[in-house]
Parts: sequence; structure tokens; C-alpha cells
Amino acid sequence: MLHSVLLAAALHAQAPVPVVPDSVAPSAVVSNPASGPDTLSQQGIQVTGKRRKTGGNIVDASVGKIAAPLHETPRSVTVITSDQLRDRDARTVAQTLSMVPGVFTNGSNGAGGYHYKARGYHMPPSVYLVDGFQGVRAGGDYSPSTFGIDRVVFMRGPAGLAYGAMSVPGGMVNMVTKAPQERTLREVDLRLGPWSDNSTGFGSAASVGVDADFAGKLSDDGRLTYRAVGNWENLSGFTADSRDSSRRFMGSLLWKIDSAGRYTVRPVVQWDWTSRRAGASTLVSPSTSLSANDGSTGIDLDDLTPVSVNHSAGGRQDEQFLLGFDAKARPVDGWSLDAAYRWLSYDTRVDQWTPVASTLKQADPSDPKSWTVQRSQSRSRTERFGHAFDGNVQWETGSDKSWRNVATVGVNGRWSGTDRSASATGRAHSAVNVYTGKVSEALRDSNLVPVPSYLTESVAWNLYAMDQLSLFGNRLILSGGLAWAGESLDRDYGPTGIRKDTVKNLSKILADKSGGPIPTAGALFQVTPALAVYGSYATSYSLAAGDAEDRSGRTGEFDPSTGVNLEAGLKYDMDKASAAISVFHVSQKGVLVQSAATDLNSNGNRYYTQSDDEGRESFGVELEVSANPARGWTTSLVGAWIDAQVKSSVDAVADGSPVDKTPEWSATLHNRYAFAGGALDGLGASMTVNWQTERWMSTRSTAAPDPIVMPWTTKVDLGLSYRITPELELAANLENVFDETIVESGTTGSSLVMGSPRNLVLRMGYSF
Repeated sequence: MLHSVLLAAALHAQAPVPVVPDSVAPSAVVSNPASGPDTLSQQGIQVTGKRRKTGGNIVDASVGKIAAPLHETPRSVTVITSDQLRDRDARTVAQTLSMVPGVFTNGSNGAGGYHYKARGYHMPPSVYLVDGFQGVRAGGDYSPSTFGIDRVVFMRGPAGLAYGAMSVPGGMVNMVTKAPQERTLREVDLRLGPWSDNSTGFGSAASVGVDADFAGKLSDDGRLTYRAVGNWENLSGFTADSRDSSRRFMGSLLWKIDSAGRYTVRPVVQWDWTSRRAGASTLVSPSTSLSANDGSTGIDLDDLTPVSVNHSAGGRQDEQFLLGFDAKARPVDGWSLDAAYRWLSYDTRVDQWTPVASTLKQADPSDPKSWTVQRSQSRSRTERFGHAFDGNVQWETGSDKSWRNVATVGVNGRWSGTDRSASATGRAHSAVNVYTGKVSEALRDSNLVPVPSYLTESVAWNLYAMDQLSLFGNRLILSGGLAWAGESLDRDYGPTGIRKDTVKNLSKILADKSGGPIPTAGALFQVTPALAVYGSYATSYSLAAGDAEDRSGRTGEFDPSTGVNLEAGLKYDMDKASAAISVFHVSQKGVLVQSAATDLNSNGNRYYTQSDDEGRESFGVELEVSANPARGWTTSLVGAWIDAQVKSSVDAVADGSPVDKTPEWSATLHNRYAFAGGALDGLGASMTVNWQTERWMSTRSTAAPDPIVMPWTTKVDLGLSYRITPELELAANLENVFDETIVESGTTGSSLVMGSPRNLVLRMGYSF
């Protein structure tokens, strides 16, 4: 949380820069232009506040819709700044998770990277927000890029108040894009990330990338400013033949319609194109458990397949185009109106051959290197669209000297669906030796003809109201809110040739759904100007899928699943030190539980059951500490203890078992020292140590009582930078210095998603 700005402060101090107006995005992390003259400036960052010069001054509207300093927010919020992303070479959101207590990756390099775990709960793509809007909600084979991102905001606990029916109560990510500014900015970064098998070196699969960031005034009076960010990258993974390519552009304008800046509008445009080769980060360990019910949970890392062998071929392409705007009006003091809109087009093309885990076998029982696996071809084409909007009215009454009240009411929603969806999968063939790459027959094109599926449309809405009351000169802050949400569905069976009126239970499947009221409440008391104590209550809910069948074959019979987050904590914020500690209890009930594969209903399908006893429960403590012990030295520590368990009344094995991908203990220690003056002026060095205890790769159940367990890990990263001139900087980041073998995902040894081995990235940054 508060450590982020302290870390940024040790980087490249420059002359003060103009504040980015808090009008650019309705749910962005913003500076407060009305805060007064107390300003801390960083490269591309402005943090302004009325009390202190550390992280408490960051103003965030992600929690509710009322912008408030983090120090005065009764929730656990962590902000990762663009300087931190650059300092640690965090190119995806998954790579930032070690900076956030209680949040863990589901696989930063391969499958599952778009998912993560927060406080023991699975967080799907729907909780990745961009400027307060849901981003791409497709699949999950990769983690969102931090390209064009100014800050990444992690909030632990439910976010249903401001953003509607979130899936689970674990948390939310809001990525705040880089905004226009008056200060002229021209920066170009060149990155080299060489790979050579499992070690650092300039091998044949070197990576190269170029980032460009430009900003400044388009009019002499500064009322029209711009931001343009571009990216060109060819990134080679440590698995052979797994190069990813990306081409990205994002641009925006900020127009102050009147000279006072009371009326502003910010149009935005973004284009992303990526090409990903199949097989990245996926290895095989045949002697590790190949079944989740064979009594074995250990991982044998000694027989991992070499990274020089890629068992997959082909890949996928993704293209995204976004248009939208943010607008703000302040017709009179104390009143503001916000409106924002996004249009999104997102297409995916897949044509790849990937291993079929069930075909893994040992050709010669006496030869441990004779294991083979067959591959099957999959081909699909999906075209998606989305329209999203957010609007609210906010008004302020009272005076800071005695009391102040801020209230907001608003509505947000989205209309999204598919314009085209077709897929096909071929039979497994072409067995390949998982160690040598030798094949029994060449991969062949199965001449697949993708079969169209029905097209979907959904319209979701969320009404919210929130109030924040400050008393006794801002010593006591009380907040609360309510939200209501709903969703309407439709399907087009035309591409499939199925008559819509023949689909069983269609009226219930497409029946309108709603939930609420969803309450939230919080209280924060500032014991001293530096120390605050808080408590909060927040809820979440998820609308059940309309086509989920019960034991009798009926659909539309399930209630929303709900979650409750209770949290208390302390926040300490001084000039050279800050700390935050939170204690939480999160519970979830009403989760849909699917029957066993052989337990079918009257329609011949697996069915679902629902009760208040089904779900998860977690207790925990999260800690964040940062400090400047000496000039040029910044240090931070984030850590968590989490006891998260599955609750089940129908599965004795699952009931009480640890949840997946959530270690009980975890911590990350980061130190950075920047020399100021003398012969080493401009030189900076950093070290990051990330430690986690063991964690289950999936939840246990009667059908799968023995998923594998990831052993505890200690990962060390080093960084070195040298600012040769005010315009030129050289940097190097060495990830996983001791080449620790890290398994990030995989329930059995047939398909393990691995973390990065030792990896060197070189960067040259130039400003002009």
C-alpha cells in the first residue's frame, strides 16, 4: 500500500511537474489538485497531499467512487507505481503480485496467467479493470500487460459496491492508464532479454522490445494536452520455440473546455495485437503424480523435460481495439458530474497442436526416458464486442474544519457478447518423446472445420450510492453504501441451425437476474496525524449461471452466491516510514457444486447443488512496511499469513482442506540503494527476495484427493541501474539469480507450468 511511493522516491527525482487532473478517469488513482502546495514529484509521477509526503497522499477512487487518500481509506489497498514496474521490469500484472500481500499468481508465464488468488479466493478475468471498466474477459492464457499503465491498484476484499456482481470476495485489480500532461515527455526504452536454454546468455532466441512514451501540450495555453504510448516487442520464453510478439498503441487527449478546467473531456484509443506460440513454460515430469487420486502429492523435479523441447506447435493471435472517453463537469463548487464510455472489439484466432495429458505413456518400462505424449489440433475463431459506461453525480457539503460529507450516486453497466464463435478439436496423434523431441509421425493438419456455436449477448447494470462523513476535523471518517445489480441474457442459435424454440428451459436460462442490496460500511479514526485505525464490512455476490441444471434437470433455480469480508487494521504514515497491517475474515456461501462425472440428472447431465454450507472461508493477517533508513536507501517488506479452507457439506475430503495456490506464509523483501554524489553518483542497485511456503495446486475432493503440492520457494532478483546523464539511463535486471526451479501451476506432472529460470533483461532508457 503505502510503500509504493517510498520506493518510487528513491528513483529519479526531477523538477516539479504539473498535476494530472483527477477528472481523467472516474475510478483512477489520481492526484488531488486542490490539496495545496505540498508536492512530491517523480519521473512521470505526481503525488500531492495536504498532510504528508508519503503514500497516504495517493488519492484513490477504486474502493468506492469517492476519491480519498489511502491513509484515510478503511480498506486494504496496494498501489504499484509505474516507476516500480520499470524498476523491477514487471511487464505483466502477474509479475507484480509478489509486491502485494495475500495475492498470488495462478501462472505468470503460461496457462492461467489471467487468473490469480486473493485471500484464498480464485479471481477470474472479470475482476481485472482498466480505468474502472472490465477489460478483456476472454480465457486466461496470459496475464494482462502493464503496457501504457501508470499505476496498478490492488484492493483486497469485495468490490461489488462500485462494480456490480463481482465473482468472489477476494479482491480486484484496477489498471490506471497513462494520462495526458502539460510537461513535455519524450522517452524511449530499448530492452534486450537474452535466453540460452536454462541459463543467462546471448543465445539464438534473444528477446528485444522498444517502448515509446510521448506527452505534452498541443496548445500554448495548456488546455489541450496529449499522451501517446507505443510498444513493439518480440519476447522469447525459456521453452524452445515459444516466442511471443506484440504491437501496441495507446493515445489520449485531455481538453479543458474552459480556462478554469471545470469542464474536461478525454478521448482515448488503444490497439493491441499479440501472437503467442503454444507450449510456453509447460514442462512434463513423468515420475511426478500423473493422477490426482493415486495417493501421491510430491513433485519430482529431477526428471523434468528439458526446456529445449517444445511439445506444442502453432499458437494464437489476439487483436483488441478500444475507443472511449472520460468527461467531468464541475458546474459549481462542491458538485461534480462524471461520465465515461468504452467500446471494445476483441478477436481471437487459435490454430495449435498441444499435448493430450491422458496419452502420456512410457514406451519402454525399463527406459525412464522413453515417455511419449500425443498432440491434438484445436482451431477456433472468436469475435467479441463490448460497450461499457459509468456515470455518477457527487456533491460535498460542510467544512474541513468541523465536518464534511461527500455523497455520490451513479450507475454503470455493460452490453457485451460474441459476433462469431466457432471451434473444432482433432484426434490425438504424432506421439513425441518428451525428452528428445523425436516424433513417431509428423504433425498434420487435421483439416478441421470449426463448428459454430450460439452467439451470446448480456446486458448488466449496477446502481450504487455511497456516503463518506468526516467529523472532528477529519479525525473520524465514516463511510457506507448500497448497490443493486442485474443482468439480462440473450442467445442467437442461428449459426448452429438450431431452432430457438426447441431449446429446453430456454425461458429460465435467459430469465432476467438481479441481486441486492449489497451493503458496505467502514470507520476510520486518526489517533494521531500519522496513525489511523480502521474497520470495515463489505459484501460480494455472484449471479448463478442461467443454464446450470439441478438434480431434476431444471435451470434458473439457483440464488446468487454471496461473500462477506470483515477487516480491521492500522495505518502508519510518516515522512520516512509507513506501515499498514490488516486482519481479515472472509467467508463465502451458496457456491454451486457440480456432481461427480457418473452422477447424472434426468437429462443425462451432471448437475449442481447449492447450500449455505458450500464455499470457502479464510482468516489472515497482511503486513506492509516501507522506510527510508538513510539517504538513497529504500526498503519495503510485504507479507501475509492466510488460513484458507474449503467448506463442503457433500464432500468429506474437500471439507476443511486447504484452498489451492495459496501458501500459508509468504513474504517479499525489497531493498534499493541509489548513490547521490561522489564517484558513484547515478548508480543504483536493488535486491528482492520472495519467499513462500508450500501450496496445493488444486483443491482436494473425493474424486481428486491428491493433487500435487508445490514445495516452498525462495526466489532472489537483482537490479542495477546507472544514470549516465539526465537523459540516458542503463539498467539490468537479473531474475531468479540462483536458478530456483519453480512450479507455478499444474495438478499433475503431465503438464506443469513453470516459473522463469535465471533470466537477464537489459534496458536502455533515453529522454529527449
